Amino acid sequence: GASGERQRQRLRGGRGAGVALMYTQKQTGWWWGDGSAMRKTADPELLPLAWGALVEELSALEKEFGVAGCDPVGVMQEVQRGRGGELPMYTKPMYVSVEVPTPVLTHHDGWEGTRALACEVGFSLPVGYPMVPCIEQCRGDVEINMAGSVSKQTMKTLSREAHQQVILAGEAAQGALPQYMVEVCRWAASRDLIQLVAAQASPKPALKNKSRSRVLCRMHHIVSPVKLQYGLDWARELGVTGFIGTGQPGAVIAEGDTECLAAFVERFANVVHWGPIPRDIVATHAIPGDDPAPPLPRMRELADALPEVVAVGGAFNGRNSIDFPKLAAELRRLGHVSCGEALEEVLGVYAHDDGHVDNEEREQALRDAAAAAAARKQSSGGGAKKAKAKAKAKKRLQ
Repeated sequence: GASGERQRQRLRGGRGAGVALMYTQKQTGWWWGDGSAMRKTADPELLPLAWGALVEELSALEKEFGVAGCDPVGVMQEVQRGRGGELPMYTKPMYVSVEVPTPVLTHHDGWEGTRALACEVGFSLPVGYPMVPCIEQCRGDVEINMAGSVSKQTMKTLSREAHQQVILAGEAAQGALPQYMVEVCRWAASRDLIQLVAAQASPKPALKNKSRSRVLCRMHHIVSPVKLQYGLDWARELGVTGFIGTGQPGAVIAEGDTECLAAFVERFANVVHWGPIPRDIVATHAIPGDDPAPPLPRMRELADALPEVVAVGGAFNGRNSIDFPKLAAELRRLGHVSCGEALEEVLGVYAHDDGHVDNEEREQALRDAAAAAAARKQSSGGGAKKAKAKAKAKKRLQ
């Protein structure tokens, strides 16, 4: 009809000349720059223009990043067949996978510089791409895959961010067909994606400086230098102190402002990848203002801060082995009495034999720790205000 003819006239003469897609959500849908409704499918007569733009973009991706799942030369051959009157393959959706090295920014002692993690960016291209953008409303998709480095929830969050980059690329096209895939890949390659998600778990300023808390966490193991790196960086950023114990089992003992500590736990437990291995918040405590014990020192790896309680490579599989009873005693000796006592109460959760763990005993110890915490809450003095403060601290951390 008239709308399709108007689009064809604007697209003639090269690679999408004169096209301005405005990806502004209105109540009635998606819209072209001239105010006419944007179609979720391309006019068949305009597909050759889309094919040429696609080949150009695939060639740019191949040169800059490398492309898996499709061959730019093969796509060009299909385009040429289509121009010759034959039916090209690109009348069906196409999947393109691009390996993008995403930077890992490092700041703490011994990790100065920038490293990179593998990131796979997958594009489901609708028929008519790039006239039709690769967003869900147009039967396309963009997915970020960093399996093994970040959690599934983090990958979902990054995929939503990638969709937003598609929309921004369309808004910035200024009259040309956007190279959505190139723009998204450059976005992923230019920033620390883990930190991008972690920043969303930040303390609320209005809730800071209200109270202090302590948390004891247990992981099946902590080995990855990337996880350790982020944990130390986040602790420094949020003012959280304590220890990250690498080994099997691994442990986190941390203190800080309740709101900041909650953000730290959210990042360390849920942003990076832990897979199916157990990770437990063993105990949380509100630290009273009159606690005579000094704060824990700045966050460090336990093997560096207290080497006498860690047998490097002492576990059955060569990982570090932490002597938790000795750690509790050492904390008390250093003046961190309440922290040492808190660890002593839950030593059953951390029990192991050179890295071997009885999961049934661990789960029972966790239940016992939860029951003991409930009993303390019922019998503790100090009135309703103190009990309310403890409940709020625990809720924020869990």
